Amino acid sequence: MTAFWAMSKCCVQSSYAEQLSQQSSASIRWRLRLYERWELFKLNIYYLYLGLINFGFLTALKQVL
Repeated sequence: MTAFWAMSKCCVQSSYAEQLSQQSSASIRWRLRLYERWELFKLNIYYLYLGLINFGFLTALKQVL
């Protein structure tokens, strides 16, 4: 599960990095960074939920942190 979480994180970061490299406007770049952080936050919450369901609370916290 941890490997999929890390891979998902890298995919999100890579996708937004590509979009950022194509933008020159500061406001659009700021918005893209905000969206990236929001997506990573949602991903972390989802994997925390999965960990709570499958492995228990302490193990889930160790994986996310």
